[in-house]
Amino acid sequence: MGDGINNDRFGLCHTDASCDYGASRSPAIALIILADRLGPGQEQKALQQVLDVRPDAIPNNLVVELGDNLLHRNGALRRSLDDLYEEVLGGINFLL
Repeated sequence: MGDGINNDRFGLCHTDASCDYGASRSPAIALIILADRLGPGQEQKALQQVLDVRPDAIPNNLVVELGDNLLHRNGALRRSLDDLYEEVLGGINFLL
């Protein structure tokens, strides 16, 4: 796809992402999709939108890092998790 995942050929107006509990991997995928749609510099806004829908979400660090690389965000998407990890996990930054 080259430039991220924002590709008109899919014509998506609604996307579901799910995993067993829905608090780690699927929120990470949702974060990546929202960050792509909102554009560079909007990573915190994308994270907030995920948390508005799923307040107990802790997006999976590895999945977000992969998305950060895919979208060429140079760590900005991954760094959007820093405050959340600090608040919820006491700063422990491990791969969930």
